[in-house]
Parts: sequence; C-alpha cells; structure tokens
Amino acid sequence: MLLVGGEPTYYPHILELVRYISGLGLEVKIMSNGRALASVEFVRQLKQAGLKYCAVSLEGVERVHDAITRRPGSFQESLMGLQNLMSAGIRTNSITTISSYNLSTIHDLIGLLQKIKVRIAAFNMCSAQPSGYHNDQHDGQISLEQYARTVESIASNYDFVRFYALVPLCLYDQDKLPALITTGKLRVSCSLYGNAVAIDPYGNLTPCTHMPDISYGNLRQPDALERFINFRAVEKEFLLTHAPSQKCVDCRLWTTCRGGCNLIWFNRHSENYIPGINHLNIQQEVGT
Repeated sequence: MLLVGGEPTYYPHILELVRYISGLGLEVKIMSNGRALASVEFVRQLKQAGLKYCAVSLEGVERVHDAITRRPGSFQESLMGLQNLMSAGIRTNSITTISSYNLSTIHDLIGLLQKIKVRIAAFNMCSAQPSGYHNDQHDGQISLEQYARTVESIASNYDFVRFYALVPLCLYDQDKLPALITTGKLRVSCSLYGNAVAIDPYGNLTPCTHMPDISYGNLRQPDALERFINFRAVEKEFLLTHAPSQKCVDCRLWTTCRGGCNLIWFNRHSENYIPGINHLNIQQEVGT
C-alpha cells in the first residue's frame, strides 16, 4: 500500500498507521518530500514499524528545488532524508517532476543522484488536473515533444533512470523507442487498465494519484468497493474502445500506447500532437 499526501510523514499517527498496515501483511510504501526523514531516529522508527519502501521528491539541484518548494533549506533536508533511508536499508528512490522550472538542470541533478548511489531516479511530467483544463492550469508544463526528447537524452546516458509519464509513443524517436521499453526505462502501461486504486487522506477512491478530482466514492460508504469495481469496468471499456484520434486507431503502437496518459487528453491542447482529439466530448463521457 502506497501512502501519499499531502505529506504522509507529517501525519501525527504515521507510525501507528504503518504498523497497522504492515500487520495486515501488506507492504507499506510512502511517497514523501523527505524533510521529516532528515531525522535518523524517525527513519529508524518507521523501519521498525514496517516501512519497506520510500520515494523522496527532489525537484532539482539545491537552488532550483528550494525555489520550487518555496522553502529555503528544504533541498538539504530532503537529500538527508533520502540518504538516511538508504543507510537504514529501506528500499528507496528519488522522484522528480520534470517542468519548465527544472528542465535545464535535470542532468546536474542526475549527476548528484548518481554520485550518492541512488538505486532508481524516477521522473514524471508536470500536468494539470482534469478540472484544470478549463482553468488554463499550465504553470510549469513543458511540451510533450520536450519531454520525449528529455527522456531520450537522459536514458542514453544513465542506466538507473525510470520515466513514468505516459505521452503518446509516436512522439519518441522510433529508432530509440524499442530500447527504452525493453530496458524498462520507459513505462508504457497506465494503472487505469489494471485494478489499482488510489486512496486520498479523506478516504476517497480515485483513479490514480494524479486524478484527485475524480472519485469512485469514499471508503466510509458501505458499497465503496462495489462502486469502484463497477466504475472501473465502465472506465476500462471506454478506454479500450475509444481513441483520442483516428491517427491513434491506425497506429501500429496503439495496443501498447493507447494515446498515453488520460491527463493529456483532458488538459493539453493535444490536437497539436494528436490530430482529431476532442477534449470536451471525452471528458463528458468519462465523467458520466
């Protein structure tokens, strides 16, 4: 079970929660900003409670990270937290959201992560939420082509990197794409096609951690799991029978790609990349 936030480590009963989940036989994972983990004692207590894995957010080199988080000194705290987890023997990786704010210094950050022997350096891409399409929430976003070129550049130089943002595979250099996939550096499968579900701090069931505005219901509702199963079945049927454009339908990559992450369908001016997309119709159908 993956605990995300907000910031899970600031929850006053986090140790009891980790201990409880671990006692159920589930592997406990946390996604954290890492600042509270700068305490060696706190990391020791989390490990003792049953924490098995932690991803720590590092949004750039020190000046960039501190500017993005708007917390001077936060980079050093997060970096120390990452190193404390590694020293404690807890499976750990970094996670970075690639944006216009850190794009030019990504290679510098990776060099630092390589130096301290981070197991995996994971990357995502800055995207707005589904409701943000109408609010023009594009702060920090880069183009899909920029992301594809960045993935190709980084992956060709480092073996410990992984990329999780799902952009249409047709945007990648087709000579480089097979190696990106076979080496496991590029994720191509969306959790919406499986049975994974995200649970926010209030008990709301959401499609994934990047779609908090879409809910299947709340765990407190007696029919929560039944609602989730029914909604997911409808959702998967929609995704398997709809494409954002005719270009996708005719594409040899369609069965692997399926147009990339649905956040792109909702929030980007995707007609610039996938001719024929109709955001509003897709959003209305998914929401029903």
